[in-house]
Amino acid sequence: MPVVYRNQKNAWVNTQIFRDWFLNCFIPETKLKLRELGQEEKAILFLDNCAAHPSEEELVSDDDKIIAKFLPPNVTALIQPMDQGVLESIKRVYRKSILRDLVSQSTFTIQDFLKKVDMIKVVDTIAAAWDMVTPAAIRNSWNKLMPLPNDIQQNNVPQEVISNNEFVQQFSRVNITLTDDDIQNWMCCDGPGYEHMDELGIVALISGDDEKDGNEEEEEIEGPQSSKCPITHGEAMNSMDDYLTWYRCQPQATPANVSRLIQFHEFAAERRESTIKQTSILSFFSNSTDES
Repeated sequence: MPVVYRNQKNAWVNTQIFRDWFLNCFIPETKLKLRELGQEEKAILFLDNCAAHPSEEELVSDDDKIIAKFLPPNVTALIQPMDQGVLESIKRVYRKSILRDLVSQSTFTIQDFLKKVDMIKVVDTIAAAWDMVTPAAIRNSWNKLMPLPNDIQQNNVPQEVISNNEFVQQFSRVNITLTDDDIQNWMCCDGPGYEHMDELGIVALISGDDEKDGNEEEEEIEGPQSSKCPITHGEAMNSMDDYLTWYRCQPQATPANVSRLIQFHEFAAERRESTIKQTSILSFFSNSTDES
């Protein structure tokens, strides 16, 4: 795994895991980043009030320069910076990417495809989603705690948000009909206090049938430009998956290069998605013409 990963069945995190992360991951990585920036190795981690978080007295570096502070209880969702659009933006980019890969393949059923989404895929996709968060979005997320001057806010480019309609269209490509409200509920279904539901659970909940109709297969259209290329978009995606697996095993592999490879894979997936058509739609118009 390219990240420090812990797993348990009953909750997202507990006190022991969080304390271990703070002391052995957050502190050294924060100090390293501050050194790279030429800044004093001093920082505060703001946290919401969660039973899984240790006390402030336990979350302190040996030199007392990196500490944790808790936001006021019962208002964290209103003022917590990451709740001001940052987490939702990451979630939307991540889910759009997973759905794009689903739409872009025609070999597996929905459930079989989702079973292939392993932890490496999840980590890579989330990392790519985080890279797409703009500095302006991070700055503006602090407005409720520390408002910025108007001139700074006006000069910032806002974070692009993936609309619910884009998800509605993606689901329609795998013959699942959803409304704007359905998508919004999907985005909120794994909030604090609720059991996390992954993509497999979501699809099972809203579809009831993971099999595509045999007459509704998707095919890739080779336009004038793509017809000159001997490799299809789907083949390129598979090749890059293999290359990414190989590259990770090399001692020279770096997170920056992994991120670039993921971006290339996303580009191939976008090209694949843009050239897909549903045979059922064409058949509908064909049948309509025959009947008339």
